[in-house]
Amino acid sequence: MSNPNLVYAQRHYESAIDCFEKGQYNKAIQQINKAIQNAPMNPDMHATKGVFLQRMNNIEQAEKAYTEALKLYEGHSFTRFNLGIIRMQEGHPTEAIQEWKTVLENNPTDVEALFNIGVALVHLNQRKEAINFFMRIIEIDKKYALAYQNLAVIYRDHSDFDNARFYFNKLKEVDSTYSEASEIEIENCNRLEAKEKESLKDAIGTSSNSLSDLMLDDSEYSNALLAIVEERFDEAMQIAEKMLETSPNDDQAYIVKGQAQRGLGKPHAAIATFTHMLSKNPRSTEAMYNLGEIFQSLGQLEKALEYFERLIECDPEHSIALQNIQEIREKLPHRRL
Repeated sequence: MSNPNLVYAQRHYESAIDCFEKGQYNKAIQQINKAIQNAPMNPDMHATKGVFLQRMNNIEQAEKAYTEALKLYEGHSFTRFNLGIIRMQEGHPTEAIQEWKTVLENNPTDVEALFNIGVALVHLNQRKEAINFFMRIIEIDKKYALAYQNLAVIYRDHSDFDNARFYFNKLKEVDSTYSEASEIEIENCNRLEAKEKESLKDAIGTSSNSLSDLMLDDSEYSNALLAIVEERFDEAMQIAEKMLETSPNDDQAYIVKGQAQRGLGKPHAAIATFTHMLSKNPRSTEAMYNLGEIFQSLGQLEKALEYFERLIECDPEHSIALQNIQEIREKLPHRRL
C-alpha cells in the first residue's frame, strides 16, 4: 500500500511545477512547501524549492533550500549544479568550479557541467585548461555547438588563427544558424592575422633603422629579425634569450623577444616583455608601439589608444600610430577626449 504522505507530496510537487510554469510564483512556493511537509527527507523537493527561489532572484533563501537538500544527500547533482551558477554570478568562479566538479564525480559525461567549468576557467584566464574541458565535451557530443564556439574564440584571442578558423568552420558544420556569424569571425581572423604580420614588419623596420645608431653588433640581431620575418619564432626567441644573457639591458633583444612571443601566440607574455622594457625606458616608442598593437589585436581598444597616444607625445609624426589612433577613435565615438 502506498504511503499517503508520499502521494500527497507528489501531488503538491506536480502542482508546484505547474504553478511555477504559469508564473504563479507565490502559489508555487506554497505548493512546494506542502510537498516538503509530506516528504521532508526527499532532497529533490528541497532542491526544487531552491530553483524556484533562485529564479525569483531570492538567492539567500535559495541557498538555504539547497543546503537542506545537501544535508539529505551531499552529492545531490542538481543542487550542486545550481549552487555553481550562484557562485559564478557572485563572482566566485573557483568555488563554482568545485560545485560542478562534484557533479562530474557522479556523472563524468555531464556536458553542461563540463561547459560551465570551461567558461569559469576562461574567466580565471586559465584558457589552456579551459580548452581541455571544451575538447572533452566534443568527445562526448560532437554536435555541441557552444564548445566549438568557445574553442574558436580562445584560439582567436591568442592569435592562433589557424585553429580559430578550424573551429569556426566546425561551428558552421554542426549548427547552420551560426554560419553567418562564423563567416564574419573567419574574415576577422584573416584581417587580424594580416594586420599582425604587417605590424611585425613595420616594427622590424623601425628597429632596423635604430640599430646602427645603437652601434650594435648586428649579426645576431639580423638573424633574429630574419627568423621573425620567416616566422621561425622559436629560433628568434632563443636568439633573444642569448642576447639578454650577455646584455640584460639590450632593448633590441627585448623587442625580438616580445615579437617572438607574439608570433608564438603568447600576447600576454609579449605584453609583460614590452611593459618591462618600458619600465626601464619610459620613452621607448618601440615598446609603446608594440603594446598598442597587441592590445588593439586583443580588442582592448582603450589600452591600445593609451599607448599610441603616449607614443605620439614622443614622436608626433609617427604615421602608423596616428592612423591607429584615428581607427580606434572611430570605434570609440563616445570616449571623452
